[in-house]
Amino acid sequence: GNALALAEELGCTVRTIDIKAAVTQHFSDIGHDSGNYDVVYENAQARERTQILMDVANAERGLVVGTGDLSELALGFATYNGDHMSMYCVNGSVPKTLMRAIINYAAERAEAEGNSRLATVLLDVINTPVSPELLPTDGAENNQHTEKIVGPYELHDFFLYHTVVSGVRPDRLLELAVSVFPEYDHGEIRGYLDIFIRRFISQQFKRSCMPDGPRVTKISLSPRGAWSMPSDISGFTMLDPQKNDFVYREGAVMCNFLLADEINRASPKVQSALLEAMEEHQISLDGVTRQLPKPFLVMATQNPVETYGTFHLPEAQMDRFFMKLSMGYPSEDEEIKILERTEMHNPITNIEQPVMSLEDIEMLQNEVRKVRVTEQVKSYIVNMVSATRNDRNITLGISPRGSIALYKASKAFAYIYERDYVTPDDVKNSAVSVLSHRIILSPQGKTTFGTNEEYVKNLLNSCQIPGIR
Repeated sequence: GNALALAEELGCTVRTIDIKAAVTQHFSDIGHDSGNYDVVYENAQARERTQILMDVANAERGLVVGTGDLSELALGFATYNGDHMSMYCVNGSVPKTLMRAIINYAAERAEAEGNSRLATVLLDVINTPVSPELLPTDGAENNQHTEKIVGPYELHDFFLYHTVVSGVRPDRLLELAVSVFPEYDHGEIRGYLDIFIRRFISQQFKRSCMPDGPRVTKISLSPRGAWSMPSDISGFTMLDPQKNDFVYREGAVMCNFLLADEINRASPKVQSALLEAMEEHQISLDGVTRQLPKPFLVMATQNPVETYGTFHLPEAQMDRFFMKLSMGYPSEDEEIKILERTEMHNPITNIEQPVMSLEDIEMLQNEVRKVRVTEQVKSYIVNMVSATRNDRNITLGISPRGSIALYKASKAFAYIYERDYVTPDDVKNSAVSVLSHRIILSPQGKTTFGTNEEYVKNLLNSCQIPGIR
């Protein structure tokens, strides 16, 4: 009744479409008992509604405006590809508590303007329990109340704000909520917080493909702008009911070797979750610093050709990669060997033993540290890097992090060739792979050299090579 009354007061044209026949036919098609009021029963109706709205919008050259709000998106309390989907999610950054305040303001304004019926309808909308209205009532009161299932939205909005805006860890968030909401006891709040954390993390897949919408408040969960979940990289904290305490669940970064395939397809926040790990070999989560296993290595791949649906890595993150290698195409002989290795089985699954142990890698790292570098070679490295900082061909020169990387790479190169000292040739052989991804060419530089690699090669030819004593 409220929907029709509101449409009438606002002068909207109303069109009612009965979905019963279509949903009943769908149940028959998939062999579902229409008397079984399970999740299939509910979701089939939600998706049928959305399909009709989309089709009517196409026919009328219109737009399906989503009714979902920030609170529902945070908890994922929507049918995937049902009411979760629209052509524009206008309330995507408006939480339930703010929505109720806005409707209450509109009701007061309507009353002040003499439209008592509109005010009454709006107030009734606020006071009516939130419900997806997907179960039959047979004329009785609708008992499918969302807040009875997931908890009060005033609590969830509180959790959401302090989690996203302030990064408050769960145990501190529990303390804050207990002091702010005395009408709920400690156990209730803890249970609702557990629901929030579990659903906020597990329902990210719905937000990853949500429609666009405006950013009205400080918080937006749109994956194309303000929010994405880095938790699968760094891990997350959640409430363990068996231990009755918050526990840390390890993410992908808690390993010795992290392979980030097509890293430029990861969202910016997921990319940035790697920054601290790559530089400091640690992660900070919920105010706690956790050391990564040793040794730790990140290897990332990136397709340089196809850029649709990708996110450019920022220079600060590019600088943290030790070196950049381009595989290119294999030679004819190499490609024939590839064919032979994959003829009967997958060569990866045929590996029986690792090439070396973690202890072997740490031993080699310690050996490389002992390789000697003369003052002349150190000056050669520093002068080469410094030259990029005062060159009109360069917009962004190489930072001291690049000097350190080239220094270490040269020592490793010398060790591979069984020498305990570094020569200028070791520096030259390492420079292109270590330095080329750390610079940005100016328009003049792009015209002159074309690529970063060609610029570094020219730099090697222009720097004076020190003598070896």
